[in-house]
Amino acid sequence: MIRLCLMAVTPSSVVDVARPILRDLVATFGETAYLAKLSGSAVESIAMEMPHSNEKSFVQPGRVMPFHASASAKAIGAFQSPEFISRKLAESRTRFTADTKVDESELRAELEKVKAQGYAICDNELDPGVLSFAVPVQVDDWGVMFSIGLLGLSERLRQLPRQKILSRLTTASDTLSRRLKGAGRESSPVPEEASAG
Repeated sequence: MIRLCLMAVTPSSVVDVARPILRDLVATFGETAYLAKLSGSAVESIAMEMPHSNEKSFVQPGRVMPFHASASAKAIGAFQSPEFISRKLAESRTRFTADTKVDESELRAELEKVKAQGYAICDNELDPGVLSFAVPVQVDDWGVMFSIGLLGLSERLRQLPRQKILSRLTTASDTLSRRLKGAGRESSPVPEEASAG
């Protein structure tokens, strides 16, 4: 029932719920914070907050994040079914940089590590010189549909305590999970009979 209610929450309302949390991350670290969502079999960036409006963004809303080369997609993908993971790994993979992982066995091992540790890292794998962290957002026990993360230029982000970043992201994920659960319960999915016209 919670899943049906959550599915009734519109993308814009999810962004509204997430935005204060993203802004808090930006205020804490001075780097870009973002939210990604599983849409079908693709992971898309749906919201971001930046410390400086004139700075280039690497996670524009609507950007599809590659399953094998982005922290946001790995943080979501690691918690999907084995069948889902196998389908994604059967797709062709682009080597965006010299550090992009394209070997299937290596990617499977990384996804297992992400699931075990509860976070994903993308270090120069998608955009050159960019470091990104992401954690899954779990709502009850039905699965992971969102991830929340922080990214910035590697030379800057490496100066910040990694454990503090991961701790704050985990707290942000827990907060978003609670708020999405509440928003989902307040939404009323339209019964199939009513939507049939």
